[in-house]
Amino acid sequence: MSTPLYESSIKSLPLLTRGKVRDMYAVDDRHLLIVTTDRLSAFDVILPDPIPDKGAVLNAMANFWFARLAGVVPNHLTGIAPESVVKGDDEIAQVRGRGTVVKRLKPLPIEAVVRGYIIGSGWKDYQQTGAVCGIPLPAGLQQAQKLPEVIFTPATKAAVGDHDENISYDRMEGIVGKAIAAAVREAVARFGRLDILVNNAGRGMKYVSDTFLTEPTRFWEVAPDTWRLVIDTNVNGPFLMARAAVPAMLERGSGRIVNVSMNRETMRRRGFSPYGPSKAALDSETAIWAQDLADSGITVNALLPGGATLTGMIPEGLPDSARAGLLSPEIVVPPLLWLCSDAAATVTGKRLDAWRWTGAQSAGEPGHDAIEDAAWQDSHGAELA
Repeated sequence: MSTPLYESSIKSLPLLTRGKVRDMYAVDDRHLLIVTTDRLSAFDVILPDPIPDKGAVLNAMANFWFARLAGVVPNHLTGIAPESVVKGDDEIAQVRGRGTVVKRLKPLPIEAVVRGYIIGSGWKDYQQTGAVCGIPLPAGLQQAQKLPEVIFTPATKAAVGDHDENISYDRMEGIVGKAIAAAVREAVARFGRLDILVNNAGRGMKYVSDTFLTEPTRFWEVAPDTWRLVIDTNVNGPFLMARAAVPAMLERGSGRIVNVSMNRETMRRRGFSPYGPSKAALDSETAIWAQDLADSGITVNALLPGGATLTGMIPEGLPDSARAGLLSPEIVVPPLLWLCSDAAATVTGKRLDAWRWTGAQSAGEPGHDAIEDAAWQDSHGAELA
């Protein structure tokens, strides 16, 4: 039996903190070294007697499940050998089998707990209040009984020696903000991750006039409230959605944002205010966001059907002969799937025209004429600043 490691001593790296069981060191500005010691923590109290090799077993179990669930829930592992970031035989011995080099990420100061059974601190809350984290539960439940449905019960992360505290969802919103709280709850409870945001909601010219196709409305004839309605949906809406989604994507180091746009000819079309200007602004958002998120693993692209499309934006009274020439909304599906796939991991700040999609049957990639920069270009093809 080996000598237990109660506390690591890595002198070659700066010590950041010691938790109840793990010690954390800074490797560089992008990586951390976590050493799982043999300390034993029970009910948030560190006991004085370590258990030999307990840390190595705990580390192996954690890494097993991280690897097993890597395709379901992204994790912080890097694959970097911990022995390669320390110096000397003594330090190598301390990290072998119990050290892990991980990505340096921004933590959320909450613990996301999903409960299927009434046990532990949840049982204690239920006995006192008949609820867990403010969620009312049926009367008469027994300890360890299966709940009628899975519930999301967040908790705060306490300092060493203190107990984590179950909190309500409202309090979680107060700590991390409504948008992130909603994203975390939805992702944890349903999907385990947030991969893709498609900004597809939009308002078109029929909100200005049902006869916009035959009787163009001049911009000064547009009601200010209608202008704001279209701009709020088509410009502010994608911004607010991306603002809410990006923190979760940054946490896992990858993501896809696709903004549904339109032909540039229509952006400049007479009588198409405010719809045309709103989509021009969305193109600008696409180009700028792609630059803001460069090297983050998150791509931002625009996708357009490539022509007038049979959606709810088309007036009801349009003749059948005219409707027959409209594109089907399904035309965007193949290029959208490609943009969200690993094959497009390096494609960002682009516009993809679904009508021009000429992907090879085997590769499923776009033809050269289907994709262009999202930024506006001058007559010589140079990107405008």
